[in-house]
Amino acid sequence: MAEEKTAGPENGRESAQNLTGLIRGSPAKAVNNGNELLSDFEERVDSILNKLQIRHITQHHIEYTSKEDGSVRIYTPDFDLESPKCNGKTVILEPHGGDFFNYDFIRKMKRFMESKEHDDYYLIIITEMPIDEIKRRLANTRVSKHSDQIFQDLQISDICDKLINTRKRSPEEMQQPYAAPPEVAGKPYAYEAEKVAAELGGMGEFDELEFIRALIRFKKDGVID
Repeated sequence: MAEEKTAGPENGRESAQNLTGLIRGSPAKAVNNGNELLSDFEERVDSILNKLQIRHITQHHIEYTSKEDGSVRIYTPDFDLESPKCNGKTVILEPHGGDFFNYDFIRKMKRFMESKEHDDYYLIIITEMPIDEIKRRLANTRVSKHSDQIFQDLQISDICDKLINTRKRSPEEMQQPYAAPPEVAGKPYAYEAEKVAAELGGMGEFDELEFIRALIRFKKDGVID
């Protein structure tokens, strides 16, 4: 899960520059001081990136200035993709479970998206939460935990550049042979994505086909669609 901190004497500019991140490119699990860095969701994304041979970094610290209050903050994305770039920007992946799609996460993403530093990045959130529920939460996110005021007209584009939904599959679906959703099956590289999913053990509780397909197209064509 991505982290955000306010820069200070112990986690400000100097420490942010010294913490360069962990280069990923093999199936080995990332560890830091003996502690695993990845949740199950993040580990699955890591496995997909490794299968597609997309080099990436975890625990990379980005220092930015919040337009909200002028404070200097440190945002630690889950994954930075080393290459390719999206229109010259580094792609960030944020796998985020629905249980954690809350006030703190929404505000953190909004802060970073509003910053000048975001201009160098393309932020993708991957979540199993239904789009309608995300929109409902965005419409009811309070400006502060102790305020009745809510963000006005907050949209998905206010918290990320792209959102990819890994829809949760029903128990009945999981008992049947996997069938690609019609809205994905006709897109470029959908067949290749199904092959990758099968090689990774098949589709599990969540339908990851669109995420895998989008990564394949990005790697091959440099396009995020």
